[in-house]
Amino acid sequence: MRNFFKHSREPTDGKQEQQGEAEAHVAHAAMVDESVSQGASPLDWKPTNHQLLIMIILSIISFMVALDACIVVTSISVSLSSLSQEVLGGGLD
Repeated sequence: MRNFFKHSREPTDGKQEQQGEAEAHVAHAAMVDESVSQGASPLDWKPTNHQLLIMIILSIISFMVALDACIVVTSISVSLSSLSQEVLGGGLD
C-alpha cells in the first residue's frame, strides 16, 4: 500500500531550503519593484468578476446568519416568557 503522507521529494539539508526561500524572496521583491516602477500601487487593485461574486455571496450569507441569530434569540425569549407564565400560574385565567 502506498503511503500518501510521504513527501515526494527527497529530504534536503537546511542550507538548500534556506537558499530556495531566499531566492523566492528576491524574486518577489523584484516583481514588487517592477510593478512600482510601472506606476502600479496596491490601491489600483480591482476585483475580478469571480472575486466580486464570492464577496457578494459571503456578504449575503453573513447577513442571513446574523438575521437568523436575531430571530432565534427573540423566539427563545418569547417562548421562555410564555413558559414561565404557564409554570408560575399566570396563564391559568
